[in-house]
Amino acid sequence: MSKNTLILLTDAKPGHETQAIGISKILNQEDHLDILKIQIQRPSKFIGVLFKKFYSLFPKRWMLKFFLSVNDLNRLQHIPHVDYIVSAGGDTLLPNALLKAYLVKQYPQVKNLIATSLRGMPEAAYDVVFTIDATKDQQKPYVFYPIAPNKMVSFDLKQAQQHAQEKLALQPNQHAVTVLLGADTAEVSIGLADEWLHLIKTIATQYPDQQFFVCSSRRTPQALVECLKQLADLPNVKLVLFGQQQGIVVEDLIFAATHIICSPDSTSMLCEAMIANKHVIVPRFEHTQLSQNFQSYYQKMSPYVAYVEAQEVNALLACPQLQQHHHVAILQTKFMQALHH
Repeated sequence: MSKNTLILLTDAKPGHETQAIGISKILNQEDHLDILKIQIQRPSKFIGVLFKKFYSLFPKRWMLKFFLSVNDLNRLQHIPHVDYIVSAGGDTLLPNALLKAYLVKQYPQVKNLIATSLRGMPEAAYDVVFTIDATKDQQKPYVFYPIAPNKMVSFDLKQAQQHAQEKLALQPNQHAVTVLLGADTAEVSIGLADEWLHLIKTIATQYPDQQFFVCSSRRTPQALVECLKQLADLPNVKLVLFGQQQGIVVEDLIFAATHIICSPDSTSMLCEAMIANKHVIVPRFEHTQLSQNFQSYYQKMSPYVAYVEAQEVNALLACPQLQQHHHVAILQTKFMQALHH
């Protein structure tokens, strides 16, 4: 018996795609849906502005051709019943709404969900809009929660942790700490390479029985990567450098750990750690700088993230238990209520 379909539209940006994957996992807890992933095309900015302005006037199928390839449009003719359309990010606003308008004639029950601000699109174009804007709470069609759903959504975190620990060859009851490093942005300076090196050396020496995974990203500057290579002599530190992971995936590094130490630049990285119920620590160095937006973000997220001076990290690693939040259950309840009311 064929399954119904969930269409996941992606703009191929990791921070957006992880949110679409998280929403899809919440909708597909019972594995009763086939996931059809479609990467959108991006027309010119002028086309986007024009289509938003005249969204109610232009033919929906005609506009949709600017966002989906001929091959993908043909694929849509041969898939089983479509239950959901899911996407995240502003570039998916139009294709998400247009695809819903196109498919609803064939599948009247299809629902579309998106995670982004609407940027001029009508609220009525979507069944559910996920937001981290607290002012939208309790307003249709919005679902508010401070932590965005993402690819780390799991309905059995204990089992996910156990499987990840086995894949990483950790000993039973051995605690792990994962360090996730990004890079400076226009709004954030994450600290100097020497500051990160000193911190990791200090905590790895303080906790010799714990395994430390130090993970760089595609954005991590080469100067920091080269500095981190000085950690190779420490027996309880494993470097997981971008492009040299040797089969290790970030999902396992997060699930296996009890604590996640993050650089302060990526809210999507933080959300992935938070939703897995990890102790999330963001160290503040002498040379760390945050914009006002990021300072406000860390104040708002203080129940879930410890944004602390670097010298305080040592003491925080002494607690090995998982956090007792229930983010996935809360998000699932919120999405189901929004879809059925």
